[in-house]
Amino acid sequence: TAVAINEIYIDGIKRIVIERVTMELDQETDFYRYPLENKINQLREDIMFLTQLRVMDQVMQEGARHASSADQLADLLAQMMQTTPYYHAITLVGVNDGREWMRLERGIDGLQRVPTEKLTRNHEEYLTEAMRLSAGEIFLSSVHLLNEGGVIVKPYILMMDGVMPVYTPSQQLLGLVII
Repeated sequence: TAVAINEIYIDGIKRIVIERVTMELDQETDFYRYPLENKINQLREDIMFLTQLRVMDQVMQEGARHASSADQLADLLAQMMQTTPYYHAITLVGVNDGREWMRLERGIDGLQRVPTEKLTRNHEEYLTEAMRLSAGEIFLSSVHLLNEGGVIVKPYILMMDGVMPVYTPSQQLLGLVII
């Protein structure tokens, strides 16, 4: 009888401990959820803002032929990254080949516009996802570790990418904006 009572008592304690730990985990999740949701919402707003810019359309349609438009857009992207320190990079990708047209990134030396000759990354996986999106829709990647040239960067940095297609008024896909 004493063994049975002891087992009931231990079982009750286990339930109480599990309930308390679960409650603490829920509170900790809430603590991190709200700032993360705010950052995701800002990502959505920023990427929508960028895709609506007239200069974005000019750069996407005319490419490098209009250096002044590209410089103006690069300045705007740099300002956005300066006010949003958790953005690692903002990239414009062409729809025809999935290759980069422009990339600003945060490195050890601060913000930099990647020279045209070093724009080599291929973003076919995002292009595939973007082709499924309608104007105004955003694709959010799963959370992943920062990866440079196929190598995971240390210290580990968690990343999430937002991708939105840029369309002409006649709904022709011009390219992608990736933050």
